[in-house]
Amino acid sequence: MLVIITGASGVGKSSLVPILKKLLPPSFLIYDFDELGTPYDGTEIWKDHHLEQMFATIYQNHSKNIHTIVCGLIRPQWVNIKRLSSSGIDLHYILLNMSKSQRKIRLERRKAPISLIEDEEEIDLLHFWMEKYESNYIVIDTSDITTLQVASEVITLISQI
Repeated sequence: MLVIITGASGVGKSSLVPILKKLLPPSFLIYDFDELGTPYDGTEIWKDHHLEQMFATIYQNHSKNIHTIVCGLIRPQWVNIKRLSSSGIDLHYILLNMSKSQRKIRLERRKAPISLIEDEEEIDLLHFWMEKYESNYIVIDTSDITTLQVASEVITLISQI
């Protein structure tokens, strides 16, 4: 099984990783796609190279009966669904969402670049891409809940898959 937890910058994807690593059993490996040093304006070549590395890890985990969770700003159109399903890997998406005003506050606290703070379209675009390329996804609104509460919701959802 592959679970991709995506969402706009500032919704809590990276903060979720260490908590999931502590709470989930060893049959799950959790990765933060941003740990690869994702540049905000990354090139297509960079993205393709790191996605290929990520999927190689996913296929390797699957061959060992290990479930993979990847947290990061991953657009559904980047994922080769046919290749995953032909390998027997079930794909599930969780979209972390929050209000634009709360996102702006979080990004300002992190001292994010002003261009990122002002990029309010990122949230809307992720919803658009999810609807266009992957209609079967679950949304968790992280606006008013703690990271531990988000992790609890994610674990509950995964247990129901």
